[in-house]
Amino acid sequence: MKHIFICILACAILGLFSCQEDEVETWHGEDGVYFYVQWGVDWYDTTYWAAQPYTEVNFTSLGEDTSMVKLRVMLAGNIADHDRQFRFVLEPDSTTAVEGVNFLDDIEEYQILKAGERYTDIYVRVMNSDVLSDEELRIGFRLLPTEDLTLACPVWEDFSNMLADAAGLEQFDGAYHTIRLNDFITRPDGWVGLPMPDNAQVGDQEAGVLGIFSREKFNYICEVVPGLTYEDFESSTTMPTARARAIGDLVAISLQEAFDSGNPVLEADGRLMWVMGVSWNSYWGVPYQQGN
Repeated sequence: MKHIFICILACAILGLFSCQEDEVETWHGEDGVYFYVQWGVDWYDTTYWAAQPYTEVNFTSLGEDTSMVKLRVMLAGNIADHDRQFRFVLEPDSTTAVEGVNFLDDIEEYQILKAGERYTDIYVRVMNSDVLSDEELRIGFRLLPTEDLTLACPVWEDFSNMLADAAGLEQFDGAYHTIRLNDFITRPDGWVGLPMPDNAQVGDQEAGVLGIFSREKFNYICEVVPGLTYEDFESSTTMPTARARAIGDLVAISLQEAFDSGNPVLEADGRLMWVMGVSWNSYWGVPYQQGN
């Protein structure tokens, strides 16, 4: 109960940021640190995003092969007039990502909470690799106490009115945070084509402007139309039907030329890649047989 009580007080302190310093009540516990990493839906006030136990990095959505992940470490307790140390370490047992390939572990173990500050941000460089297309890898980090600062939230619960998804409503260790890395590619909301691959049955005929979404087709489209990114397909605002049709026309020409030259472009399941305008039909899960 003592640890949870400390976390409740920490949440209360966060709500007092806008108050004058002489309005904040005196802290009566041990000064400590905990992870306070927030994310949530873009349409909601970010100040109401809940603390989260992990950060996801999807390189497809990001559009880059490297990224700097910001991990905020917050103080629960009194602001000091001098620098104080806490420890920030990699947790090998929960880390499946490969150092030097998927992340750089070049961060100093002893981190500084500067005088007069209530939080500090630690940046971790993460990188894409081929394995992330099929497998999610994780990097675990843990805070450890020092003589200057203890651990404030061994058990974190969201006692505030913050907007949280299922992850943000979990109990979790406030001294531990995970970075999840993947390069998974899923059908974006702005993709103009049906049926969707997650509900298509073997033998279903492709339809729509761009047909069934796949990584192979997405990559091919981006080769035919340079400059396109995953973000372009994320909504009907960025990918209206008229734009999708124009892109589909260019892709259809390219696919048709490849087919006519005897080098048809195939999907992972062996069927002919299809968009509206090509001279063939394509059926989910049915491989193309030359001569048919």
